[in-house]
Amino acid sequence: MKSDPHAYTSEPTGTDSPPAPVTAFLLADTKQESAGTGSGSESGWRRRWQIPVFVAGLVAAAITLWWQPWRTGRGLADWQTLTAQALAAEEAGDYPTARQLAERVLASSATSRQQALAALVLAGCLLAEVDALSSDGSEVAMATNVPSPSQVPPELLQQIESALELAERLGLPRDWQPRWYYRKLWCQVLRGEAPADWPQRIYQLLDESPADRPLGYERLVRYYLRRLAEQPQRRPQEIQADWQFALEASERLLLQPEIRELQGARLRHAQLLMRLQRYSEAREVLARIPVHDPRYPEALHLLAKSWFEENRHEEAAQTWNRLLQLVPDSWPTLPQVLFWLGVCYADSLNQPAEAERVWQRLLDTQPGASAERQAAQLRLALLRQQNGQDSEALRLAQSALQGSILANPYVRVEQLENWLQQMWRGWMETQRYDLARELARSWQAVVGKKASANRALAWSVWHWAERYWQRQQEGEELTGEEQSAMLSAFREAGQIFEETARISEDSTTDSGYAAYPVLFLRGEGGESAGSVPERIRLLYQAALCFQRGQDYPRAIRLLEQALSELDKLAPGKTSGWPSLDQDALRQEMLVTLGECWQQLKLAQKAVEALHKSLVLQGPHRIRGYYQLALALMDLGKLDEAENALREILAVPVSANEPLEYRKALSALGHLHYRREQYETAAEYLDKAISRYRPDSPQSFSLRYWLGECYRLAGKQEDRKAIAADTETRRQFHRQQKRKYLSRAVEVFEALAQSLLAREKKQTLSGELAVLLRESRFALADCYFHLGEYEKAAAVYETLGREYDRQLAGLRAWFEARRAHLAAQRFDEALRAVAQAQRVLEQLRDDDLAPTRMTRQQWQQYLEEARQNTRLPETKP
Repeated sequence: MKSDPHAYTSEPTGTDSPPAPVTAFLLADTKQESAGTGSGSESGWRRRWQIPVFVAGLVAAAITLWWQPWRTGRGLADWQTLTAQALAAEEAGDYPTARQLAERVLASSATSRQQALAALVLAGCLLAEVDALSSDGSEVAMATNVPSPSQVPPELLQQIESALELAERLGLPRDWQPRWYYRKLWCQVLRGEAPADWPQRIYQLLDESPADRPLGYERLVRYYLRRLAEQPQRRPQEIQADWQFALEASERLLLQPEIRELQGARLRHAQLLMRLQRYSEAREVLARIPVHDPRYPEALHLLAKSWFEENRHEEAAQTWNRLLQLVPDSWPTLPQVLFWLGVCYADSLNQPAEAERVWQRLLDTQPGASAERQAAQLRLALLRQQNGQDSEALRLAQSALQGSILANPYVRVEQLENWLQQMWRGWMETQRYDLARELARSWQAVVGKKASANRALAWSVWHWAERYWQRQQEGEELTGEEQSAMLSAFREAGQIFEETARISEDSTTDSGYAAYPVLFLRGEGGESAGSVPERIRLLYQAALCFQRGQDYPRAIRLLEQALSELDKLAPGKTSGWPSLDQDALRQEMLVTLGECWQQLKLAQKAVEALHKSLVLQGPHRIRGYYQLALALMDLGKLDEAENALREILAVPVSANEPLEYRKALSALGHLHYRREQYETAAEYLDKAISRYRPDSPQSFSLRYWLGECYRLAGKQEDRKAIAADTETRRQFHRQQKRKYLSRAVEVFEALAQSLLAREKKQTLSGELAVLLRESRFALADCYFHLGEYEKAAAVYETLGREYDRQLAGLRAWFEARRAHLAAQRFDEALRAVAQAQRVLEQLRDDDLAPTRMTRQQWQQYLEEARQNTRLPETKP
């Protein structure tokens, strides 16, 4: 039924006022009443005569109003007009007006035929609301090749079906029944209950009602697009067939003479062609959309996308730039345009500056969260990193990773992994481990504790902590805060490596993240995630972290587990992993195991592990010999320890001297020190000192022990002089004594001055503070044995004042008494005893525990010292 599209704008007539005769009668009656009541001189009988006349008039008027046969026909004509207007409004797409008119008809006393048509119109208006929820969204979604399914509110669908049932119950005219069937069939689609022959039923309706073909083909296109969206897991052939069916229905729709949304249909048809990679045909369809049409900007966007898909990025960029001159910043598709234009500049046209400008415009003009903004932030972060703007790059990357990046249609999972890996590697190569660590944390927060993110985080934390460890190995002293941070970081890295090893055990596929290159101990490896060699190496790396984090029991457990799994492998049978590499890894793990046992003071277990390591060929033999020597020294096997250390010194020294070489020199010095071969020990210690920085903690420690060697060598010569049987020998040993003690004085004095100068710049660590104190006590002792008692007493008194209220102060004043007595300065000696008594009274009982003497014993000791210090009585 065709109606005038403008007819619905008129209003119904003939129902708002009563007919003219009745009106005249009522007006006349009113005038008479006014005239009668206006005169106060009327007689009572005259007024009483008007009453029956007035009542008779009212009865006649009521009868006239109640029975008007001519009015019934006119009322029916009015409801028919309203129905026609509702149908016309629906045809014109004015759904609010059509719905309003249809509801008026349904609420009236119109005929069942008119109400049936009104119910049909109401169903059509409600379906238009559903189309508004899905049709535009499907067009946008098709730009990403998959239309998103619409979610129809259940109450809205219930209203549509109720309206259709009412229309069917009231009885639709025959020529309107095909439209009813279209809408009924579409409700099946919306409910997800469309039968398999649904398209055939639509085509049958098209044959029966040619006038409704535009509507039928429109429903066919939407049906196939909806099925593609709601059933994406079908076979590729079935999905491709549905795209083709949707295209065929769209082609037939465009052949119809009257299409309500012609340009919208063309735009969608172009999208279907692009989905089937028929880009040149899509451009032909898009060229038919006129410039003045509101959809022209969208057509330009699709035109640019067609160029882009054919890798003609220059034409695509030109088209998008032309589009940017036409649309405002509020245009809904602008984020897509800016993102893809930036991709053209960055990936194909080699214009990173332009890409950065375009993506920055996207961020500036689109502050709200969107998939395009998120993807642009990630791409922009890569460019900022390349420009050296590391902090800004990290901020952008973390902002992008805060959203649901894995569901972003512009970022594939593989792309995300590659981009994050690229940024992470860039910072790792430039040793910006702090940035790499923070990026890896955000990475892990997105994908969870997957192997790829775990490795990135573990290695960045490991390298961050290793910087401090290397500084410590090179002799630099760490602050307490740095030491604590380093240990915590190593333990965190160990925990992550252990978790990653467990992931490798539980799954060999790792949910799509196994393709990330495995980072091994000294670089990158080629094993895929889940391979046995990778798991063993991850276990070892975790153990190494816990060793450096000083969690030795956990490190031992992981090392034994890794060695057990390594022993189960057939030598040389693992693909891509030669037996020599297996031996090198086994040797390294055994040496590390020996180090851990050594740290736990279990020297015998350390020796067993280290002997096993030295049987193997590998690059860690020198390190193994050094740890073996330390373990043998702890067991008192000094000769075997010396042999192990000399194995290290027998290695030819190159420009890159191994760290164990200087450690071996130091260990030989301590070994000869324990043998009381102080001169030989001093020679080795002097060689070791020359290999450290003068201001390193190792250098300070070795210098102290060098001074001790000279001091004890002097005392040793003193004993030899006493035991000598000739004066010549006594004189020789006394000269040697003075030589060694003088050298000790030089060493201790220089060491004390260095540490005091360092203390002025920064607070000394506990170890260095002890070295400073003990070097000054040793210096005073050297002065004493050289006979320079006043110098010795001066040093002791200085120590007593500096360490007041400490056990060292008590010791210093007691030693000062000894120096004063040797110099025959009895008053000064008594004063020193009094100072010692004062310090003793200030100390707690716990402070005296290291001396293994109680307070009473100290009191008795000081009293005896006071008695022995008194001057001898003078005889008369």
